[in-house]
Amino acid sequence: MIFFTGCSKKQQWKIYNTKNTALSTDLIRQIIIRDDSLQWIGTYGEGLFRKTNNTWERVNLPFGGRYILTLVADSNDGLWIGTARKGAYYYSKNKWKHVNSDSGLTDNNVWHILEDSRRNTWFCSRYKGICRVVSDSMMCYNMKNGLPDRQVTLAVEDSKGGIWFGTVRGGLCRYSNGQFEYLNTKHGIKGNYIRTLICDSIPRWVGTWDGGLNYFTGEKWVLIDEIKKPVVFTGFDKSGYLWIGTWGKGVYVKRNDKWDHITKSNSKLPNDFVIDIAFDSRGNVYFATSKGVARYSGF
Repeated sequence: MIFFTGCSKKQQWKIYNTKNTALSTDLIRQIIIRDDSLQWIGTYGEGLFRKTNNTWERVNLPFGGRYILTLVADSNDGLWIGTARKGAYYYSKNKWKHVNSDSGLTDNNVWHILEDSRRNTWFCSRYKGICRVVSDSMMCYNMKNGLPDRQVTLAVEDSKGGIWFGTVRGGLCRYSNGQFEYLNTKHGIKGNYIRTLICDSIPRWVGTWDGGLNYFTGEKWVLIDEIKKPVVFTGFDKSGYLWIGTWGKGVYVKRNDKWDHITKSNSKLPNDFVIDIAFDSRGNVYFATSKGVARYSGF
């Protein structure tokens, strides 16, 4: 059964949008929480925004780039920014680094960025495979040397050090010690357009654009019928609740083996297109939507 107890007095919402912040668009792509506060907002069309001393301001990327595809905080309190058409940026201690085709990237459309446990940086391309930076040396991979598809949506490291890549048409692939292995609809997953992934030693939760939410029991893949596709986000909060963001179907949260469904119609969620979700240690949940950012508390 799916329900949302939207009338609870404990539930509180706060909306960040063009009406009450310096944001110049409500089309939000990515969000970053630091020090238990919403600090970075990446937009699709109006670039990057940062909150400093409770004031929001635009951060101009040195070489342009108004279409943010990903924001990733690294282990050194730095921030990676992947953009459409302008490559990737790294920001740390008020200094900028620009990584693009002049640096060796095969594509300036950077869909996702991963810093792995070995401090290698992986750049997932929207159109031309992946590139890896090791000690300032870049190596790139495409369909000629192992990838099942040229469009790579994400990179996630498993507990054994393997790197899993999601693709648009080829499902998942794992890279380890120079070798690729593959996981797709032939193995039981219901979709090959991978948008989000949670790993332990293996992929456990796989969210797809075309095949909904899939869970691996240890023996077989199970489609979670309650969750409507397309699925674009999966993540656990501090309490161990599983949150699912969808593109047009709102948000789902799994608590005590039951699914709650949060939508624009039964809550103050401003929009049902939820592409990113973030959590702070106080139990607040932040949703990046096509109508601003929503902060929710009440669980």
